[in-house]
Amino acid sequence: IWDIRCRFMSEFGHLSLPSVEQIREYFPPGTEWPLTSPMWRFHGTDTVHVTRFRGAERILQALSAAGLPEPTCIEEAVAMSQQLQADAVCAWIERWCEDPEFGGFLLWNVSDCWPQQSDAVTEYGGKPKAIFARLGELFDRVRTQHAQRQQDA
Repeated sequence: IWDIRCRFMSEFGHLSLPSVEQIREYFPPGTEWPLTSPMWRFHGTDTVHVTRFRGAERILQALSAAGLPEPTCIEEAVAMSQQLQADAVCAWIERWCEDPEFGGFLLWNVSDCWPQQSDAVTEYGGKPKAIFARLGELFDRVRTQHAQRQQDA
């Protein structure tokens, strides 16, 4: 993904978990941990193909690939997955915005339609994930950089 040069990027994202509060509201007690529990298969965007390219197992793989330790509880898993989502998406956007030919991007999945692991920036019910605030900060920086480029041109 680092070598992609494009004029417009759409439908990209990084999976993360919803808040601990939401998980506890919608999961029967004791079924939220571990992430490989059968209950997580019913809290994905596609319950048939969830293990192929989405799902809790993919979140664990992403944490490992990022060099992070395996979470030991649902609280750690939520915090780590949301932080990694924010780090990854913001790094991609920053990288693409370095290219003067890049024209923009579309965050396809802004909000979830039910409690699930996904690439949305707000969870079901509208509560922002960690990425939400990070994107606001990033947009301010990118807007300032763009305005400076326009003045320098």
